[in-house]
Amino acid sequence: MIATSRIAKAQARVEAARPYDREITNMLTELASASALDHPLLVARDNPRRAAVLVVSSDRGLCGAYNSTVIRTAERAIAEQQRLGRDYALVLAGRKAEGYFRYRDYRIDAAFYRERDRSEQRLEPDARVAKDDSLFLRVQLSEPAYLYVVNEDEKGESYLLFPVPGLTLSNPLPAGQAHRLPGQDRRGQEISWKVSSAGGREHFLLVARRERSPEFEKIISTLPPPVLDRAPEPQRLSPDAVTTLRSVGGLAVSSISPAGTSLLLHQQPQYSTRFTPGEETVRGPWIRHAVFDNPRRSPSDASQRQK
Repeated sequence: MIATSRIAKAQARVEAARPYDREITNMLTELASASALDHPLLVARDNPRRAAVLVVSSDRGLCGAYNSTVIRTAERAIAEQQRLGRDYALVLAGRKAEGYFRYRDYRIDAAFYRERDRSEQRLEPDARVAKDDSLFLRVQLSEPAYLYVVNEDEKGESYLLFPVPGLTLSNPLPAGQAHRLPGQDRRGQEISWKVSSAGGREHFLLVARRERSPEFEKIISTLPPPVLDRAPEPQRLSPDAVTTLRSVGGLAVSSISPAGTSLLLHQQPQYSTRFTPGEETVRGPWIRHAVFDNPRRSPSDASQRQK
């Protein structure tokens, strides 16, 4: 326990500093009001769409109920921003706040859809898709997160499906609202993923993280993104890239793969959890593997679409 005399001395120093705090605040207020400086941080916004929630905690305990009170207050501030329909960004200072907000539970509600004849059809696991089908992912998060979607076929040819450069939707995805991936173009038109060829099974690898991973993004940025009305050039992941993406969940993976280890990303054990449409409560990275059948069609049934 901290000695009472030390607390009293600390309180006395705080009280002694209050006049300086007031005068500095008054001085800055007068300077700001008399200045013609036009800066976004000095302009009040009528209907802000995004708010920053600053959480300052201690690095250790031994401070009574301070950390728990700060975290409860931050939770109330977050709930208020969500009630007002605003996105928010957490700015964390202190190990206690970082540990709590990084590893607390959050919710993900996601499902794949096929768009056909101006209608939407939700795709169940192992659903059948066909060449020229338009697919999209609808997702809603309870907390802001970085979401990545990679498509890999049976031959190991990989494509980056989200995020897509040039579209309006990007990471991190805001919380509390439904997102239609991959997003809209600059004219506000909804864009879908188009099945460009038939044959085998299509593997969609989904990764959501609370924090950004520059190393992970560096790897997936080398994959070809989808191109409007044109099939992208296929690309295989290198062994080093597969090793990096295998460790996305925070697991330590040896850089030397055992003999016989597959270099197909969808066959890695870290991506073995099958995707089920609907809401999940998760903690830490969310890694799912969605599979859809994409069989080759014979000339006799090429004109018939099976669900």
